[in-house]
Amino acid sequence: MVLEKLKPAVLWEIFEQILTKGIQMVSICPSIENPHSSDERVRIEDIGILYSILKNILGNLGTYTLQGS
Repeated sequence: MVLEKLKPAVLWEIFEQILTKGIQMVSICPSIENPHSSDERVRIEDIGILYSILKNILGNLGTYTLQGS
């Protein structure tokens, strides 16, 4: 299944199926103004912040413990 070709409603259905199975997930994204319009804008500064956060999370994956394990 190629996610980028799916409509948002289909993606939310997939996410709902994942969540009902007890899998936890987090969504992080930059500040977006006027999403899905020709006036859509993204704060470029947020991209750097999110990159740093993601890099930190991925760099520390082995140190995290899952709840209930």
